[in-house]
Amino acid sequence: MHHTHTHTHARTDVFDSTSIFTSPDAPSLPTPTHTLTPALATAAAAELALLQGEMLAAAEAALAAGTRVVGSFGEMEACLAAADAAAATSAAASAIGGSGAVGAAGKGDKCGGSSVEYGSGGSGGVAHLGFFLAPWAADDANEAAIKARTRATIRCYPLARQHEAVGKACFFSGAPATHMALFARAF
Repeated sequence: MHHTHTHTHARTDVFDSTSIFTSPDAPSLPTPTHTLTPALATAAAAELALLQGEMLAAAEAALAAGTRVVGSFGEMEACLAAADAAAATSAAASAIGGSGAVGAAGKGDKCGGSSVEYGSGGSGGVAHLGFFLAPWAADDANEAAIKARTRATIRCYPLARQHEAVGKACFFSGAPATHMALFARAF
C-alpha cells in the first residue's frame, strides 16, 4: 500500500528580517554618544568626495595603462598570439624546472610598446593583456567571429571615447564604425 504524506508545517529555514525588529527579545541598539553637527557632516562629505575622486582617478589611470588603442583586427590578433606564445614558453620553462620568469613586450613590439605581464598571477600563467580599444561597427556575427579567433569579446562601449568613432572604419569589417568598443579576454 502506498501512502502520500503532505507536509503542512511552516518552514523554519527562511529568515524573516522583520522578526528581529518586532521580537520582544530583540537586543536594543546602542544610543549614540555624540551628535553629528552640520560642520562635521560637511567635513565628512568633503573627505568622502575627495576619496572617491582619488579612487576614480586611480581606476581610470589603471584602465588607461592597460588599454591598447588598435586600428586593425590584425594588431589585436597579433598581440594576443604573441601573448599566447609567451605564456606557453613560460609554462614550458616552469614545467622543466625553469623560473617561470615574468616577461615584457619590448617597445618596438606588435602590441604598441605597452607592457605585457606573464607569470603565475590571475589564472595560472595566462598572459594578461588588458583591453583593446577599437572602432567598431556593431555586428553580432562579427563579434562571434572575433571571439572564435581570439577568445576576446566586447566588455563595454566607454562613453567618454565614443566621439573617436566618428569617421573611422570598423577595425574588423571595414564598415563605418558606430562605436568605440573595449575588447578583452575573460580570465
